[in-house]
Amino acid sequence: MIEVRELRKVLAGRVVLEDVSFSVPRGSVTAFLGPNGAGKSTTLRILAGATAPTSGSVTIDGRDVRRGAARDLVGWQPEHPPTASGVRVGEYLAFVGRVRGVRDLDGEIRAELSSVGLAGREPDRVDALSKGERVRVGLAAARLGDPPVLLLDEPTSGLDPGQLAGIRNLLERERGRRTVLLSTHLLPEAAALCDRVVLLHRGRVVASGRPEDLRPSGRRLRVLVRGDEERVRRTLTEVAGVRGVEEVSRDERGLALLVACDADVDPRAPLAAALVSAGVDVLELGRAAGELEQAFLELVAAPEPAR
Repeated sequence: MIEVRELRKVLAGRVVLEDVSFSVPRGSVTAFLGPNGAGKSTTLRILAGATAPTSGSVTIDGRDVRRGAARDLVGWQPEHPPTASGVRVGEYLAFVGRVRGVRDLDGEIRAELSSVGLAGREPDRVDALSKGERVRVGLAAARLGDPPVLLLDEPTSGLDPGQLAGIRNLLERERGRRTVLLSTHLLPEAAALCDRVVLLHRGRVVASGRPEDLRPSGRRLRVLVRGDEERVRRTLTEVAGVRGVEEVSRDERGLALLVACDADVDPRAPLAAALVSAGVDVLELGRAAGELEQAFLELVAAPEPAR
C-alpha cells in the first residue's frame, strides 16, 4: 500500500533523512518508532504531501506522492494540529472536511467526534482543550472523508489511561479496514497494537518487521521458584543456552530471577526440567517483559554508519 524507496531530505544544509526505505502492507497497523529528532515527523509530512523530499520515491496505492496524486487517499494527523487562536472544534473540522470534499459534512463531523469521545464538543475552542482532547480532534479530522490511509503523528501523546484505551480500541477497529502508519515513543503500545514496526534512528531505518521479530542480542526469561538460591543458580547456569543470572529478588512468593539466554535458542523446556530434577519448585517460567524495549535500546546505541 505504502512504498518508500531511498528517501532523502536535506533541510538548511543538514541531512534529516538518508536512504529511508520501507513498506506498509495494506490493512496493517504499523508503528514508526524512534527517539526525538530521528526524522519520523519529517517522513510523515512527506507521505502526507505537506513537504517534498530532496530525492527518492514515495507511492501510496501506486500513486506518486510527489505529484500530489495520492492526497485524496490520506488522512493526516500532525502532532500539533494547525489551528488559529479562537477557532472552534466544529469550525476546524468543517474546514478540513471542505478541503477533502466531504459531502455530508455535519453528519461526518458528529460521527467522528462521537467516535473519539468528544460528542457535542463542536462549540468548544480548540486552544481551550486539553492536550489529549486536541489529539483526539486531530484524529477525528484525519478520518473525515473516510480515507483508506491514516498517517498519525504521536496519536497517543498526552492521553490519560482511559483516553489511551479508547484510542487503542479505535485503532484496533481500523485493522484490515484502513492502512495505518503511526509514530510513537510508547514501545509497549507498539508491541500490543501494531502488526509491524519501522525503527528510525538518525534519519535512517535501522530495523523493520513484526514486533516479535525485533529481538535483542539475547533473550531474557523470568523464573519464579521456591528453593535454595545457590542450588537454583548452579542449576540454571548448567543449562545449554543460558548465559547467566542478571537479577535476583525474593519476596513472600519465592525467589525471582532474571535469566539471560542466547537469542537463537529457547531453553525454557530444558531449564524447567533441570530445576524440577534438582528438587526446585517452579512457580513461573516465561519470557521477561520489555524485549522490544531492549532491542530498541541496542539498535539506537549502535554507532552511526559512515555516510
